[in-house]
Amino acid sequence: MRTDKKLPEPKVPFLFVTPEFCHKKLKRLKGLGKTLSELFPNLKENLGYSGLNTMPEYYTISALLSSFIISTFFAILMYILASSQDHSITKVILLTFMSFFVIILLLFLIFIKYPGILKKKKAGEINKHLMFAVKDLLLHTSAGSSFFEAMYNISKSNYGEVSIEFSKVVKKINTNTPTLEALEMLSNSVESDYLKKVLWQLINTLKAGGDLKQSLDAIVNDLITMQRSNIIGYANELNLWSLIYMLFAVAAPTIGMTMMIILSSFADVGINETVLIIFIGITMVIQLIIIVLIKSRRPMVEF
Repeated sequence: MRTDKKLPEPKVPFLFVTPEFCHKKLKRLKGLGKTLSELFPNLKENLGYSGLNTMPEYYTISALLSSFIISTFFAILMYILASSQDHSITKVILLTFMSFFVIILLLFLIFIKYPGILKKKKAGEINKHLMFAVKDLLLHTSAGSSFFEAMYNISKSNYGEVSIEFSKVVKKINTNTPTLEALEMLSNSVESDYLKKVLWQLINTLKAGGDLKQSLDAIVNDLITMQRSNIIGYANELNLWSLIYMLFAVAAPTIGMTMMIILSSFADVGINETVLIIFIGITMVIQLIIIVLIKSRRPMVEF
């Protein structure tokens, strides 16, 4: 049996200079990339778990060059805006260089952290489909299918990352790798703690020669309990997040603007359109950050 399930290539947004390009054209910068990558010891592991099949030194070079391109664009934009405000040339240059260095630093750190985000996203996708995949395994083994046939069916089904990971196991078994060894290799290469637990329960059951159907049934019950616990915990968190959002979306802008108007009357400092736009922009950014945090805390479950 063969499986043609392929792992989709993950993408890093705004990474204009790809690691592949650096590997082919910019090998002279490998030393610099190695030095930078050593500052982030988890980068190699995150790249492997996230599916970004590249070396850390070339990824750091691509992140640095992409950050340089984007920050240069914003620095030019800042220079144009500052020049139009009748500032002195010294202040214009200072603002331009400050914006350049701040943006390049922030973007570089974001690019370095992004593989970790992809890693967590992949683990969440696995947890999302895992319960139904294990139910499918239980159904096929109960119907008399062999464990390999059940895994092959999972690899050909629409269980997202779970199907992709099981397709790797099937492929290894088809190349004469023992089943237990293939399962152990998968457990060491995935980030999802729940899939690791499922795999080791299956490995221990197969080693002991126990009842596979009974073990799978216990795993399904554990996964159901886990999902219910995650949903209840998230529902309890929403009460606090709702209070925080209302504070920054309603109370803080209203009170903040009122205080600014009152203080400006005492300090004889006028509130112009620029101040209002900056205040509104900061408020919107804070609200957006809170919304993203709330969404990121949502458990990846399906029913």
